[in-house]
Amino acid sequence: MRSCPDPLQQIRVILLDSGCTDQAAEEFLRYWQNGDPAAWRQFLQAHRQQLLENLHADKLRIDRLDYLSDWLEQKSGL
Repeated sequence: MRSCPDPLQQIRVILLDSGCTDQAAEEFLRYWQNGDPAAWRQFLQAHRQQLLENLHADKLRIDRLDYLSDWLEQKSGL
């Protein structure tokens, strides 16, 4: 993770590193600067949930490829 001396810039860098778009990072920073903890907590939770959903979808794709590979190995007699 990159390091920045400015706390707001550090937050922005972390958000970008976690997959947020520039627009989403700016949205979060508005919540943060406006002192709205409910909004920024909800934002982080929603982003985390989306990352988990993506992870699970990717795992399912990998599982399907593994199944296909195993199936093809059995069909070809290898």
